[in-house]
Amino acid sequence: MFSHRREASTGNQDAFRGHRAVPRFPVEPPRTRLPSDQIEGIFKHRIFPAYRDGLARSTSNRQPMALFIIGQPGSGKSSVEGPLLTNLGYPKLSSLDGDDLYVYHPSYESFAGKDDIHATQACDPDVDQWSGMLFNHAVYSRASFVLHFSPCPGVDERMEALKRQGYRVEVAFVAVNDNISRQGIVDRYFAARSEKGYGRWVDLEVHDNLYPAVPRLAGLVNQKKCADAAYVVVRGGEIVHRQHIKSDGNWSYTPRGIATVINDVRERKWTPGQAKDFLDRQERIGDWAGRTRSPLPDLPDKVYEIGIHANPMIKSAFTPSIQIPATVRTSVAARIRPSGSSGIVPQSNPYNYEYAAPRIPDQQRKQHTRLV
Repeated sequence: MFSHRREASTGNQDAFRGHRAVPRFPVEPPRTRLPSDQIEGIFKHRIFPAYRDGLARSTSNRQPMALFIIGQPGSGKSSVEGPLLTNLGYPKLSSLDGDDLYVYHPSYESFAGKDDIHATQACDPDVDQWSGMLFNHAVYSRASFVLHFSPCPGVDERMEALKRQGYRVEVAFVAVNDNISRQGIVDRYFAARSEKGYGRWVDLEVHDNLYPAVPRLAGLVNQKKCADAAYVVVRGGEIVHRQHIKSDGNWSYTPRGIATVINDVRERKWTPGQAKDFLDRQERIGDWAGRTRSPLPDLPDKVYEIGIHANPMIKSAFTPSIQIPATVRTSVAARIRPSGSSGIVPQSNPYNYEYAAPRIPDQQRKQHTRLV
């Protein structure tokens, strides 16, 4: 019944590998492989019915569209999708995010309950097959859809393949500072553990390798013109830059290119409100870290490092016109600091963020809100 998915000219299951994020841990875990008939059965009876309506074969002559959303892990690709489609004036499209398919694996919940750091990799071979089957069915049906990608090799080639199939290809790059996306990985992990008992982890080294790959891929898209339109978006789905291919075959915007825009947006100075949100999120993560046991023994150190790494952005957010009191709270980084750190900020220097972040009293929080 579904044999055409393996023959779709845009690629087979292996070609779809990389649609999801790259492996999330530097050490390969043991992997499972379900029998082929079980793979087919789960897709036919569980996965395909969930996507059937959105991927129904198009009966119109309208050109199908594929929208790529690209960003490093933790950048908020999933949360950007809905607002972005609204801002572009597009209807809701089927989201072919392979990360959504783990729940269909019969062993995933059991694996995650024992070791949620490696559970996704253990199920990757089977999820990769379902991802490829779903993608190929979408192309066969001429359906429009959204794809979520980390900046893996071959993404530009997938865009070109879809264009050869008659698709309109658009790409949105999520421009998020690395401090925020690193924190986003940990925040998402603990939020899921708090709700379900297990989370989905992306190793921070993988994040750091993919962070510079986003503007590199943007430069490649700019050079090869493998998309019909390109956008730079921020969390919340706001479009801060857009360009398209004109009738003469050239980009409508050429002065600097997409990669430069991404880097500029990433390095924007934080507002006091953004800095406060970051500190509040760190505190929430610290509370979770203190209550939750994780297979990662060095996770408290990782949380501490995230806070320390963000200190320059936090300090620059508070201008001299906003007086920060010398009374400080011990930050999450300090409360779960590595051994040997005092966690005390010298009272003579409230801008010393080496171990702790300043507490903003409620009255001044209101002032900050008005300034943002």
